[in-house]
Amino acid sequence: MMDTVLLCREIILIVMVIDLHGIYHRDVEGVLERELLVRESRDGWEIITGMSPYMQGIVTKWLDWHGFGW
Repeated sequence: MMDTVLLCREIILIVMVIDLHGIYHRDVEGVLERELLVRESRDGWEIITGMSPYMQGIVTKWLDWHGFGW
């Protein structure tokens, strides 16, 4: 009889979230600077912008300017 060994690898995915709901457009860049520029890792972030094309534009331009991929 053959023993069966099941190896289980636990994968932990950590996603940090920045929720911009309720943040004024004029304050978005400051929030992104405080949350992203002080971190060592540029991976694993989720930024919730809502449906505002203007808000999405602010965020994508900021990410591009600071060398973040999206």
